[in-house]
Amino acid sequence: MERLRIEIAADGTTAVLHVTAGPPTGTAALQQVLLQNHVVHGLDAQALATVAAALADPGHQSRTEIARGTPACPGQDGRLELLLPVGVVPGTGADDGSIDFRERHFLQPVAAGVDCARVIPPTAAQPGRSVRGTTLAAPHGRPALVRPGPGLRRDGDRLLAVRSGALVRNGATIDVVPLFEHGADVDYRSGNLHTDGAIAVRGSVGEGFTVTGDEAVHVTGAVLDATVRSGGSVRIDQGVMGPRSLVIAGGDLWCRHATGAALQAGGTLTFGDGASHCRVTATTISARTGRGTVFGGELRARHRIDVGTAGREPGAPTLLAVADLTFANAELVRNTLGEEKLAQRARLRARGQGPNAGKALRAAARLGDIARDERLQLRQQQRELLLQATIAVHDTLHQGVRLQFGEHHHTVTDPRRHVRLRWNPDTDRLLEETLP
Repeated sequence: MERLRIEIAADGTTAVLHVTAGPPTGTAALQQVLLQNHVVHGLDAQALATVAAALADPGHQSRTEIARGTPACPGQDGRLELLLPVGVVPGTGADDGSIDFRERHFLQPVAAGVDCARVIPPTAAQPGRSVRGTTLAAPHGRPALVRPGPGLRRDGDRLLAVRSGALVRNGATIDVVPLFEHGADVDYRSGNLHTDGAIAVRGSVGEGFTVTGDEAVHVTGAVLDATVRSGGSVRIDQGVMGPRSLVIAGGDLWCRHATGAALQAGGTLTFGDGASHCRVTATTISARTGRGTVFGGELRARHRIDVGTAGREPGAPTLLAVADLTFANAELVRNTLGEEKLAQRARLRARGQGPNAGKALRAAARLGDIARDERLQLRQQQRELLLQATIAVHDTLHQGVRLQFGEHHHTVTDPRRHVRLRWNPDTDRLLEETLP
Protein backbone atom coordinates (compact mmCIF):
# COMPACT_ATOMS: atom_id res chain seq x y z
CA MET A 1 0.00 0.00 0.00
CA GLU A 2 1.33 3.40 -1.01
CA ARG A 3 2.12 5.73 1.86
CA LEU A 4 0.68 8.85 0.14
CA ARG A 5 -2.89 9.13 -1.14
CA ILE A 6 -4.82 12.24 -2.31
CA GLU A 7 -8.60 12.52 -1.88
CA ILE A 8 -10.34 15.12 -4.05
CA ALA A 9 -13.85 16.34 -3.17
CA ALA A 10 -16.67 15.56 -5.57
CA ASP A 11 -17.04 19.23 -6.50
CA GLY A 12 -13.29 19.51 -7.12
CA THR A 13 -12.80 22.35 -4.66
CA THR A 14 -10.51 20.63 -2.10
CA ALA A 15 -7.66 18.12 -2.09
CA VAL A 16 -6.71 16.25 1.09
CA LEU A 17 -3.43 14.34 1.48
CA HIS A 18 -3.58 11.14 3.55
CA VAL A 19 -0.23 9.93 4.96
CA THR A 20 0.21 6.49 6.55
CA ALA A 21 3.20 4.94 8.29
CA GLY A 22 5.84 3.56 5.93
CA PRO A 23 9.33 3.92 4.51
CA PRO A 24 10.85 7.39 4.87
CA THR A 25 10.36 9.61 1.86
CA GLY A 26 10.42 13.31 0.99
CA THR A 27 9.50 16.10 -1.39
CA ALA A 28 10.03 14.07 -4.56
CA ALA A 29 7.39 11.53 -3.58
CA LEU A 30 5.01 14.29 -2.64
CA GLN A 31 5.48 16.03 -6.01
CA GLN A 32 4.94 12.69 -7.75
CA VAL A 33 1.57 12.05 -6.09
CA LEU A 34 0.43 15.62 -6.90
CA LEU A 35 1.35 15.03 -10.55
CA GLN A 36 -0.43 11.69 -10.68
CA ASN A 37 -3.65 13.26 -9.33
CA HIS A 38 -3.32 16.39 -11.52
CA VAL A 39 -3.56 18.71 -8.49
CA VAL A 40 -2.24 22.01 -9.88
CA HIS A 41 -4.40 24.85 -8.53
CA GLY A 42 -4.80 26.38 -5.09
CA LEU A 43 -1.84 24.54 -3.57
CA ASP A 44 -1.05 25.38 0.07
CA ALA A 45 2.76 25.78 0.01
CA GLN A 46 3.06 25.96 3.78
CA ALA A 47 1.04 22.77 4.31
CA LEU A 48 3.04 20.93 1.64
CA ALA A 49 6.35 21.98 3.20
CA THR A 50 5.23 20.81 6.63
CA VAL A 51 4.14 17.39 5.28
CA ALA A 52 7.33 17.00 3.21
CA ALA A 53 9.47 17.52 6.32
CA ALA A 54 7.38 15.04 8.34
CA LEU A 55 7.71 12.27 5.72
CA ALA A 56 11.27 11.56 6.94
CA ASP A 57 9.65 9.94 9.99
CA PRO A 58 8.47 6.41 9.04
CA GLY A 59 5.84 6.48 11.79
CA HIS A 60 4.28 9.76 10.72
CA GLN A 61 0.58 9.67 9.86
CA SER A 62 -1.62 12.67 9.01
CA ARG A 63 -4.56 14.04 7.08
CA THR A 64 -3.87 17.50 5.59
CA GLU A 65 -5.76 19.78 3.20
CA ILE A 66 -3.11 20.72 0.67
CA ALA A 67 -5.12 22.55 -2.00
CA ARG A 68 -8.28 24.61 -2.21
CA GLY A 69 -9.89 25.59 -5.48
CA THR A 70 -11.59 28.88 -6.35
CA PRO A 71 -15.34 28.42 -5.82
CA ALA A 72 -17.74 29.56 -8.51
CA CYS A 73 -19.95 32.57 -7.62
CA PRO A 74 -23.56 32.31 -8.87
CA GLY A 75 -25.07 35.43 -10.38
CA GLN A 76 -27.55 37.42 -8.30
CA ASP A 77 -31.17 37.40 -9.39
CA GLY A 78 -32.68 40.67 -10.55
CA ARG A 79 -35.01 42.40 -8.14
CA LEU A 80 -37.47 45.23 -7.85
CA GLU A 81 -36.18 48.08 -5.69
CA LEU A 82 -38.97 50.28 -4.39
CA LEU A 83 -38.09 53.96 -4.10
CA LEU A 84 -41.17 54.54 -1.95
CA PRO A 85 -41.93 52.45 1.15
CA VAL A 86 -44.80 50.00 0.77
CA GLY A 87 -46.05 48.00 3.72
CA VAL A 88 -47.38 48.47 7.21
CA VAL A 89 -44.97 49.76 9.86
CA PRO A 90 -45.57 49.76 13.66
CA GLY A 91 -45.73 53.56 13.76
CA THR A 92 -44.03 56.76 12.64
CA GLY A 93 -41.62 58.83 14.70
CA ALA A 94 -42.51 62.46 15.37
CA ASP A 95 -40.16 65.43 15.69
CA ASP A 96 -40.54 65.41 19.48
CA GLY A 97 -39.33 61.82 19.70
CA SER A 98 -42.77 60.29 20.25
CA ILE A 99 -44.30 57.64 17.98
CA ASP A 100 -47.62 58.12 16.21
CA PHE A 101 -49.06 54.61 16.13
CA ARG A 102 -51.88 55.79 13.83
CA GLU A 103 -49.44 56.56 10.99
CA ARG A 104 -48.61 53.07 9.73
CA HIS A 105 -48.08 53.78 5.99
CA PHE A 106 -50.63 51.16 4.99
CA LEU A 107 -50.97 53.17 1.78
CA GLN A 108 -48.26 55.08 -0.04
CA PRO A 109 -49.69 58.11 -1.89
CA VAL A 110 -48.15 58.74 -5.31
CA ALA A 111 -48.49 61.68 -7.70
CA ALA A 112 -48.34 61.27 -11.48
CA GLY A 113 -44.79 61.43 -12.80
CA VAL A 114 -43.15 60.17 -9.61
CA ASP A 115 -40.31 57.66 -9.92
CA CYS A 116 -41.69 54.69 -7.93
CA ALA A 117 -39.27 51.81 -8.40
CA ARG A 118 -36.22 50.51 -10.22
CA VAL A 119 -35.78 47.10 -11.83
CA ILE A 120 -32.33 45.89 -10.84
CA PRO A 121 -30.94 43.55 -13.57
CA PRO A 122 -29.45 40.15 -12.73
CA THR A 123 -25.69 39.70 -12.54
CA ALA A 124 -23.55 37.18 -14.43
CA ALA A 125 -21.99 34.24 -12.63
CA GLN A 126 -18.28 34.25 -11.82
CA PRO A 127 -16.78 30.85 -12.84
CA GLY A 128 -14.54 29.02 -10.38
CA ARG A 129 -11.53 26.72 -10.76
CA SER A 130 -11.05 23.26 -9.33
CA VAL A 131 -7.85 21.97 -7.73
CA ARG A 132 -7.21 20.15 -11.03
CA GLY A 133 -7.42 23.49 -12.89
CA THR A 134 -10.76 22.83 -14.60
CA THR A 135 -13.46 25.51 -14.80
CA LEU A 136 -16.30 25.33 -12.28
CA ALA A 137 -19.54 26.68 -13.74
CA ALA A 138 -22.33 28.48 -11.82
CA PRO A 139 -25.79 29.66 -12.87
CA HIS A 140 -26.34 33.25 -13.95
CA GLY A 141 -28.89 35.40 -12.08
CA ARG A 142 -32.47 35.32 -13.32
CA PRO A 143 -34.30 38.50 -14.36
CA ALA A 144 -36.78 39.91 -11.84
CA LEU A 145 -40.38 38.97 -12.47
CA VAL A 146 -42.16 42.34 -12.54
CA ARG A 147 -45.68 42.94 -13.80
CA PRO A 148 -46.37 46.72 -13.85
CA GLY A 149 -50.05 47.65 -13.84
CA PRO A 150 -51.65 50.31 -16.05
CA GLY A 151 -50.80 52.99 -13.49
CA LEU A 152 -47.06 52.59 -14.15
CA ARG A 153 -44.86 53.09 -17.19
CA ARG A 154 -41.49 51.36 -17.60
CA ASP A 155 -38.69 53.62 -18.82
CA GLY A 156 -35.52 51.56 -19.00
CA ASP A 157 -34.98 50.27 -15.49
CA ARG A 158 -37.40 52.78 -13.93
CA LEU A 159 -41.12 52.52 -13.16
CA LEU A 160 -42.88 55.87 -13.36
CA ALA A 161 -46.41 56.66 -12.17
CA VAL A 162 -48.66 57.71 -15.06
CA ARG A 163 -51.51 58.67 -12.73
CA SER A 164 -52.04 59.76 -9.15
CA GLY A 165 -53.22 57.23 -6.60
CA ALA A 166 -51.87 54.70 -4.14
CA LEU A 167 -48.84 52.49 -4.80
CA VAL A 168 -49.71 48.85 -4.14
CA ARG A 169 -47.72 45.66 -4.61
CA ASN A 170 -48.84 42.05 -4.59
CA GLY A 171 -46.04 39.63 -5.39
CA ALA A 172 -44.72 40.46 -8.84
CA THR A 173 -47.57 42.86 -9.60
CA ILE A 174 -47.06 46.54 -8.81
CA ASP A 175 -49.41 49.36 -9.73
CA VAL A 176 -50.67 52.83 -8.89
CA VAL A 177 -54.41 52.44 -8.40
CA PRO A 178 -56.65 55.52 -8.83
CA LEU A 179 -59.24 54.06 -6.43
CA PHE A 180 -58.13 52.06 -3.42
CA GLU A 181 -60.79 50.04 -1.60
CA HIS A 182 -60.17 49.38 2.08
CA GLY A 183 -62.50 46.60 3.14
CA ALA A 184 -62.55 47.27 6.89
CA ASP A 185 -62.62 49.97 9.54
CA VAL A 186 -59.78 52.48 9.75
CA ASP A 187 -58.20 51.63 13.10
CA TYR A 188 -54.88 50.54 14.58
CA ARG A 189 -54.69 47.58 12.22
CA SER A 190 -54.53 49.80 9.15
CA GLY A 191 -53.47 53.13 10.63
CA ASN A 192 -54.27 56.35 8.81
CA LEU A 193 -54.93 56.04 5.07
CA HIS A 194 -53.51 58.52 2.55
CA THR A 195 -53.65 58.45 -1.24
CA ASP A 196 -53.14 60.86 -4.12
CA GLY A 197 -56.12 59.21 -5.82
CA ALA A 198 -59.57 58.19 -4.59
CA ILE A 199 -60.36 55.89 -1.67
CA ALA A 200 -63.37 53.90 -0.53
CA VAL A 201 -63.53 52.76 3.10
CA ARG A 202 -65.91 49.82 3.60
CA GLY A 203 -66.32 50.57 7.28
CA SER A 204 -65.97 53.43 9.75
CA VAL A 205 -63.12 55.79 10.54
CA GLY A 206 -62.26 55.29 14.21
CA GLU A 207 -61.46 57.83 16.88
CA GLY A 208 -58.35 59.89 16.16
CA PHE A 209 -57.69 58.38 12.72
CA THR A 210 -57.39 60.16 9.38
CA VAL A 211 -58.34 59.37 5.78
CA THR A 212 -57.08 61.67 3.02
CA GLY A 213 -57.39 61.52 -0.75
CA ASP A 214 -56.58 64.02 -3.48
CA GLU A 215 -59.69 62.78 -5.25
CA ALA A 216 -63.03 61.38 -4.02
CA VAL A 217 -63.39 59.76 -0.60
CA HIS A 218 -66.28 57.42 0.25
CA VAL A 219 -66.86 56.06 3.77
CA THR A 220 -69.67 53.52 4.01
CA GLY A 221 -69.71 53.69 7.81
CA ALA A 222 -69.37 56.63 10.19
CA VAL A 223 -66.68 59.16 11.05
CA LEU A 224 -66.21 58.99 14.81
CA ASP A 225 -64.12 61.84 16.24
CA ALA A 226 -61.91 61.40 13.19
CA THR A 227 -60.71 63.35 10.14
CA VAL A 228 -61.55 62.93 6.46
CA ARG A 229 -59.99 65.22 3.84
CA SER A 230 -60.46 65.17 0.08
CA GLY A 231 -59.44 67.36 -2.81
CA GLY A 232 -62.61 66.14 -4.53
CA SER A 233 -65.98 65.00 -3.26
CA VAL A 234 -66.73 63.20 0.02
CA ARG A 235 -69.59 60.86 0.84
CA ILE A 236 -70.20 59.56 4.38
CA ASP A 237 -73.02 57.00 4.31
CA GLN A 238 -73.61 57.20 8.07
CA GLY A 239 -72.94 59.94 10.63
CA VAL A 240 -70.12 62.33 11.37
CA MET A 241 -70.04 62.27 15.14
CA GLY A 242 -68.06 64.05 17.85
CA PRO A 243 -66.44 67.43 18.50
CA ARG A 244 -63.10 66.23 17.11
CA SER A 245 -64.60 65.12 13.82
CA LEU A 246 -63.48 67.15 10.80
CA VAL A 247 -64.55 66.52 7.21
CA ILE A 248 -63.15 68.71 4.42
CA ALA A 249 -64.13 68.31 0.76
CA GLY A 250 -62.72 70.32 -2.12
CA GLY A 251 -65.95 69.56 -4.00
CA ASP A 252 -69.35 68.37 -2.78
CA LEU A 253 -69.92 66.69 0.57
CA TRP A 254 -72.79 64.35 1.50
CA CYS A 255 -73.41 62.71 4.85
CA ARG A 256 -76.50 61.24 6.44
CA HIS A 257 -76.28 63.24 9.63
CA ALA A 258 -73.75 65.03 11.83
CA THR A 259 -73.48 65.88 15.51
CA GLY A 260 -71.01 68.32 17.04
CA ALA A 261 -68.67 68.08 14.06
CA ALA A 262 -66.91 70.51 11.72
CA LEU A 263 -67.66 70.13 8.01
CA GLN A 264 -66.34 72.16 5.07
CA ALA A 265 -67.12 71.84 1.37
CA GLY A 266 -65.95 73.78 -1.65
CA GLY A 267 -69.23 72.87 -3.35
CA THR A 268 -72.62 71.75 -2.03
CA LEU A 269 -72.87 70.22 1.43
CA THR A 270 -75.91 67.97 1.75
CA PHE A 271 -77.31 66.28 4.87
CA GLY A 272 -79.39 63.21 4.15
CA ASP A 273 -81.21 63.63 7.47
CA GLY A 274 -79.97 66.62 9.47
CA ALA A 275 -77.31 68.16 11.69
CA SER A 276 -77.04 69.31 15.29
CA HIS A 277 -74.49 71.58 16.97
CA CYS A 278 -72.12 71.51 13.99
CA ARG A 279 -69.81 74.06 12.43
CA VAL A 280 -70.60 73.94 8.72
CA THR A 281 -69.12 75.93 5.83
CA ALA A 282 -69.89 75.42 2.14
CA THR A 283 -70.92 77.14 -1.05
CA THR A 284 -74.46 75.78 -0.65
CA ILE A 285 -75.95 73.89 2.31
CA SER A 286 -78.95 71.60 1.92
CA ALA A 287 -80.98 69.46 4.35
CA ARG A 288 -84.27 68.60 2.65
CA THR A 289 -84.65 64.82 2.99
CA GLY A 290 -85.36 62.70 6.06
CA ARG A 291 -86.09 64.97 9.01
CA GLY A 292 -84.34 67.83 7.24
CA THR A 293 -83.62 69.51 10.56
CA VAL A 294 -80.62 71.65 11.53
CA PHE A 295 -80.25 73.12 14.98
CA GLY A 296 -77.47 74.40 17.19
CA GLY A 297 -74.08 75.49 15.93
CA GLU A 298 -73.36 77.49 12.78
CA LEU A 299 -74.18 76.95 9.12
CA ARG A 300 -72.29 79.33 6.81
CA ALA A 301 -72.81 79.35 3.04
CA ARG A 302 -71.61 81.64 0.30
CA HIS A 303 -74.77 81.33 -1.79
CA ARG A 304 -77.71 79.45 -0.28
CA ILE A 305 -79.03 77.53 2.71
CA ASP A 306 -82.00 75.27 1.97
CA VAL A 307 -83.39 73.21 4.90
CA GLY A 308 -86.59 71.67 6.21
CA THR A 309 -86.52 72.95 9.80
CA ALA A 310 -84.10 75.40 11.43
CA GLY A 311 -83.69 75.59 15.21
CA ARG A 312 -85.90 73.85 17.76
CA GLU A 313 -87.96 74.35 20.91
CA PRO A 314 -86.61 75.33 23.35
CA GLY A 315 -84.31 77.42 21.23
CA ALA A 316 -80.83 75.95 20.74
CA PRO A 317 -78.47 78.74 19.60
CA THR A 318 -78.48 78.38 15.82
CA LEU A 319 -76.84 80.60 13.21
CA LEU A 320 -77.69 80.54 9.49
CA ALA A 321 -75.31 82.77 7.54
CA VAL A 322 -75.18 83.43 3.79
CA ALA A 323 -72.98 85.66 1.64
CA ASP A 324 -70.46 84.42 4.17
CA LEU A 325 -66.78 85.14 3.67
CA THR A 326 -65.52 84.02 7.08
CA PHE A 327 -62.49 82.18 5.70
CA ALA A 328 -61.66 84.95 3.25
CA ASN A 329 -61.90 87.52 6.05
CA ALA A 330 -59.61 85.44 8.26
CA GLU A 331 -57.09 85.16 5.43
CA LEU A 332 -57.33 88.90 4.80
CA VAL A 333 -56.66 89.61 8.47
CA ARG A 334 -53.59 87.38 8.40
CA ASN A 335 -52.32 89.00 5.21
CA THR A 336 -53.03 92.51 6.47
CA LEU A 337 -51.21 91.90 9.75
CA GLY A 338 -48.23 90.56 7.84
CA GLU A 339 -48.22 93.51 5.43
CA GLU A 340 -48.55 95.99 8.29
CA LYS A 341 -45.53 94.45 10.00
CA LEU A 342 -43.53 94.69 6.78
CA ALA A 343 -44.64 98.29 6.26
CA GLN A 344 -43.67 99.20 9.84
CA ARG A 345 -40.23 97.70 9.35
CA ALA A 346 -39.85 99.69 6.12
CA ARG A 347 -40.77 102.91 7.93
CA LEU A 348 -38.30 102.16 10.74
CA ARG A 349 -35.55 101.53 8.21
CA ALA A 350 -36.41 104.79 6.49
CA ARG A 351 -35.72 106.79 9.64
CA GLY A 352 -32.06 105.85 9.61
CA GLN A 353 -31.46 106.15 5.88
CA GLY A 354 -31.35 109.93 5.57
CA PRO A 355 -31.38 110.90 1.88
CA ASN A 356 -32.27 107.31 0.91
CA ALA A 357 -35.38 107.20 3.10
CA GLY A 358 -37.71 107.87 0.18
CA LYS A 359 -37.26 104.36 -1.28
CA ALA A 360 -38.18 102.65 2.00
CA LEU A 361 -41.19 104.94 2.50
CA ARG A 362 -42.46 104.19 -1.01
CA ALA A 363 -42.13 100.46 -0.28
CA ALA A 364 -44.18 100.91 2.91
CA ALA A 365 -46.83 102.84 0.99
CA ARG A 366 -47.11 100.08 -1.63
CA LEU A 367 -47.71 97.49 1.08
CA GLY A 368 -50.44 99.67 2.54
CA ASP A 369 -52.05 100.04 -0.90
CA ILE A 370 -52.07 96.25 -1.38
CA ALA A 371 -53.88 95.69 1.94
CA ARG A 372 -56.43 98.42 1.12
CA ASP A 373 -57.11 96.96 -2.33
CA GLU A 374 -57.66 93.50 -0.85
CA ARG A 375 -60.19 94.88 1.64
CA LEU A 376 -62.03 96.72 -1.13
CA GLN A 377 -62.13 93.60 -3.32
CA LEU A 378 -63.53 91.56 -0.46
CA ARG A 379 -66.28 94.09 0.24
CA GLN A 380 -67.20 94.16 -3.45
CA GLN A 381 -67.33 90.37 -3.52
CA GLN A 382 -69.65 90.33 -0.50
CA ARG A 383 -71.99 92.91 -2.09
CA GLU A 384 -72.22 90.72 -5.18
CA LEU A 385 -72.98 87.64 -3.07
CA LEU A 386 -75.73 89.50 -1.20
CA LEU A 387 -77.63 90.05 -4.44
CA GLN A 388 -78.21 86.28 -4.84
CA ALA A 389 -77.87 84.83 -1.32
CA THR A 390 -81.01 83.19 0.15
CA ILE A 391 -82.11 81.19 3.16
CA ALA A 392 -85.06 78.88 2.55
CA VAL A 393 -86.85 77.00 5.37
CA HIS A 394 -89.51 74.69 3.99
CA ASP A 395 -91.11 73.72 7.30
CA THR A 396 -90.46 75.73 10.49
CA LEU A 397 -88.00 78.53 11.20
CA HIS A 398 -87.98 78.55 15.00
CA GLN A 399 -87.79 81.54 17.27
CA GLY A 400 -84.30 82.50 18.37
CA VAL A 401 -82.54 81.43 15.19
CA ARG A 402 -79.97 84.04 14.19
CA LEU A 403 -79.78 85.00 10.53
CA GLN A 404 -76.78 86.68 8.95
CA PHE A 405 -76.59 88.14 5.46
CA GLY A 406 -73.04 89.32 4.91
CA GLU A 407 -72.45 91.68 7.82
CA HIS A 408 -76.18 92.15 8.53
CA HIS A 409 -77.65 90.30 11.52
CA HIS A 410 -81.25 89.44 12.37
CA THR A 411 -82.79 87.28 15.14
CA VAL A 412 -86.09 85.49 14.54
CA THR A 413 -88.58 86.71 17.18
CA ASP A 414 -91.58 84.72 15.96
CA PRO A 415 -91.67 81.29 14.33
CA ARG A 416 -92.04 81.24 10.55
CA ARG A 417 -93.19 78.51 8.18
CA HIS A 418 -92.47 77.93 4.51
CA VAL A 419 -90.32 81.02 4.15
CA ARG A 420 -87.53 82.23 1.89
CA LEU A 421 -85.37 85.13 3.09
CA ARG A 422 -82.93 87.42 1.33
CA TRP A 423 -81.34 90.81 1.92
CA ASN A 424 -82.06 93.83 -0.26
CA PRO A 425 -78.82 95.86 -0.41
CA ASP A 426 -80.68 98.85 -1.88
CA THR A 427 -83.11 99.21 1.04
CA ASP A 428 -80.79 97.51 3.55
CA ARG A 429 -83.70 95.37 4.71
CA LEU A 430 -84.54 91.69 5.15
CA LEU A 431 -87.07 90.52 2.58
CA GLU A 432 -89.37 87.58 3.24
CA GLU A 433 -91.54 85.57 0.90
CA THR A 434 -93.75 82.53 1.39
CA LEU A 435 -92.70 79.30 -0.26
CA PRO A 436 -95.35 77.37 -2.17
